[in-house]
Amino acid sequence: RSPEPKDLTGTLGPELQYIVDATVLEKWAHFSFSKGTVFYRQKINKYSLDWDIAFRRAKIVTNGGATNPDGQAEVASIKTGDFSSVTSVPKNIEFQPDYTEQKIVETKNPVLDKWYKYDFWTHQLTPLNEVYVARTAKGDYVKFQIIDYYCGDIGGCFTIKYVYQGTGSDSFTG
Repeated sequence: RSPEPKDLTGTLGPELQYIVDATVLEKWAHFSFSKGTVFYRQKINKYSLDWDIAFRRAKIVTNGGATNPDGQAEVASIKTGDFSSVTSVPKNIEFQPDYTEQKIVETKNPVLDKWYKYDFWTHQLTPLNEVYVARTAKGDYVKFQIIDYYCGDIGGCFTIKYVYQGTGSDSFTG
């Protein structure tokens, strides 16, 4: 169960866990780390900074780069599965924005494009044991981890754990 929405703008948020229902193939689930809210649209809500990351089934995009030129969202993988060990944004980290490939209409983020392992025999997706650090659409920082992709047997139900840093700092500790 997800926590009640709470505006964390301007604060260092606590560690939260949220379930984003992205099971409907025809709609994008737009998520805001600062507010802990989701809203749904058939198409990506371009030119809005009210969301940071969007999910549709197994696809994830950010609110920046080719997806929204006005957004600052970008992502990097920390290459660790230990969420608590990521206490700040690494100094020489290389964030990746969304981009569009030739002949493909939809944008994608190279870091989040393969966030999972696919089991050919069971056809199940398992999140990689990685922590991600992102710049949000408005330029703040968040660390997050994808914990699960299923609600029971239904795919597209993302459980994410995250800490939002809205004070302008790059530290995830108080």
